[in-house]
Amino acid sequence: MRILTKKEEVLARLAEAARARSPVFCPNGETVDEIEGILAAADLFRRKRGLQTLAVGIAITGTYPDHPQLRRMDFDSDLGPDGAAFTRSGNSIESRAFIWLDWLAVYGSRPNLFPGIEVIPVMDHGWVPSAPDLALLENPEFQDRMGIMMFDASACPLEENTARTAEYVRVAGRRVVVEACPDKIPSAKDVLEAGPGYTVLTDPAGAEAFVRATGVDLIVPSLGTEHRGIPGETIHYRRHLAQDLARRVGPILALHGTTSLGDKITEVGRDGIVKVNFYTGMARSASEAVRSRWSAGCPGTLKLEFASGSFIHNVRRQSVREECLKMLELLNCNRDRL
Repeated sequence: MRILTKKEEVLARLAEAARARSPVFCPNGETVDEIEGILAAADLFRRKRGLQTLAVGIAITGTYPDHPQLRRMDFDSDLGPDGAAFTRSGNSIESRAFIWLDWLAVYGSRPNLFPGIEVIPVMDHGWVPSAPDLALLENPEFQDRMGIMMFDASACPLEENTARTAEYVRVAGRRVVVEACPDKIPSAKDVLEAGPGYTVLTDPAGAEAFVRATGVDLIVPSLGTEHRGIPGETIHYRRHLAQDLARRVGPILALHGTTSLGDKITEVGRDGIVKVNFYTGMARSASEAVRSRWSAGCPGTLKLEFASGSFIHNVRRQSVREECLKMLELLNCNRDRL
């Protein structure tokens, strides 16, 4: 396995994804079992297809409110009884962030392990309002070890989002591919005051202006999927919106929120989408597999064989491999049609 961090190499893989209409698959891997499952799926897919190389992203969030992965794993963090709220949480995620990068580096240091696989490390939803996330986003060493950094200032008013993103591109854009969100997340008050008919879908003209003003390499538009949809709104992928955006800004779209697409995800590569994120379905399937194996094999007290960390690691890794292999098959079906 080889780790890709040079901006020109990452941009080249994204350009190839656009030409092949097969987006770069970019699942989050917050733990070692997930990382190994992703790599195993990529390796199996590459060998099945007879590909010389295959690039995949492996992503992580910091303190992003929807799922703060580095914060949840930080040594100073304890989770509450609901599994979400923190009973204690540190003010820095830097140590955990570099440990996560070191995990990737371990696999990269073994040339015969997952040969032909190219891994792009990705900072997913680098949350600009958060001081720990901002410190990572601005850390030159962290920038140099990442392939893509998402500078997510979408909690800010759009004018501020644009200005801050443009400044980040100016400072960090020479070192790393920059991904950003060309919208403002509406608050509950925003939705209430706007009344019926309010939408969080990305405005194509606004996104075009955002790309022109900031110089970002990738944008994450709101296309009607689970990604930042309004509760109660019909959740489905707006293909024509993606196509309009691609005509305006080029094939630089990243898709977040994929569960609602099902098998229709095979077509998104034709719509200017060059990167597809993935996590929630994968994580749920992996832990459901553990629960199912426990129920089937241990109706009473858990035996050591089932209770051990190696059992949990093995079952989750296998499930992650299976889920990621399915996604790779779906995302790359257009390669066979070219």
